[in-house]
Amino acid sequence: MTLACIKRLQIDRNGQSLAEYGLIVLLIAIAVMLSVGALGAVIPDIYTSIVEQIDAVD
Repeated sequence: MTLACIKRLQIDRNGQSLAEYGLIVLLIAIAVMLSVGALGAVIPDIYTSIVEQIDAVD
């Protein structure tokens, strides 16, 4: 490789930043999917409990 090619590779780091942001977005998306999956079964139970308590007051 010539010296100019080496310098060009050293300066061009835009792709690296884009890849890092992509990984961060991927990790956030995975965390959201896991959270929704874990809470998906619990939320209807909580809602049912609240409705039953409101019906008991009437």
